[in-house]
Amino acid sequence: MPKIYYPDNFKIEVVKYYKMHRNIDATLEKYGIARSTLFKRKKKYEENHLFHVSKKPANTGHKAQAHLDKLNKIVAASKELKCGVTSSITEKVAEIKRLEGKYSIHVLCEALQIPRGTYYNRKKKGDIPNRYELADKELSVMIREIFYHSGERFGRNPIKYKLQEHGFQVSKTRISRLMKEMGLEVKSAPYTMEHKKSLSRNKFRNLIRGEFSPEAPNLVWASDITYVKVKDQYMFVCVVIDLFSRKILSYGISSTIDTVLTMNTFDEAFEERGQPQNLIFHSDQGVQYTSYAFRTRLE
Repeated sequence: MPKIYYPDNFKIEVVKYYKMHRNIDATLEKYGIARSTLFKRKKKYEENHLFHVSKKPANTGHKAQAHLDKLNKIVAASKELKCGVTSSITEKVAEIKRLEGKYSIHVLCEALQIPRGTYYNRKKKGDIPNRYELADKELSVMIREIFYHSGERFGRNPIKYKLQEHGFQVSKTRISRLMKEMGLEVKSAPYTMEHKKSLSRNKFRNLIRGEFSPEAPNLVWASDITYVKVKDQYMFVCVVIDLFSRKILSYGISSTIDTVLTMNTFDEAFEERGQPQNLIFHSDQGVQYTSYAFRTRLE
């Protein structure tokens, strides 16, 4: 059977659809591709962030090429920006003014996720605060009061609920931004070890019994989850390794620590290694690994 070559914009569309819906079967059915093809495209996308269009693109690929060029400029601009999407409007406007000669206003506004109209209005009116910024000042006072009243333990979620009790509907993103501007950081990370060992360990035998040096590849894999703080939020990283070579077979990153994260990471490794049989999968038996959905996938 001849090898099928897919255009680059098709590959990007497939990966974006999968990342948005997180449903393997639906993605395969919609685009009519093999499971291994999906995970190869996903891995390539995460390594390079962007696919490179061929040197001689088809006429139908001009729009895709233009879109990729724009994304490349946004990425380049983001590396030079001294503030992020959660920064205040004042900080964003100052950074856009600083880099205005090097990058277009459109690119800089996209990188900082600020409407161009907002930038031009602020540039025209100077530092006169608008209604949104005046509301920010009022919210900042309440957020600071709730934060210190909690003993510096409340993050954006509990603060959001406390504001709701006072009749204010405020997004988590806005609360995070205001907390960052005020330098408010919780004393302990929201991630705890309480998710571990929800089921009796007697239910799942330890098959390797401390023998972490198998004699060949694809005999014993191990997996665990850790977390890293990215700006004002925590991201969870799941990794699968082959204990024979200690090579990382796959990894997944998510803002939530759940079974979807472990299943997607395992699926990618399983497909990359050609669906090995008689495999032993070792974990700390946290709920993400002992859930019915994940155990069914292993079986």
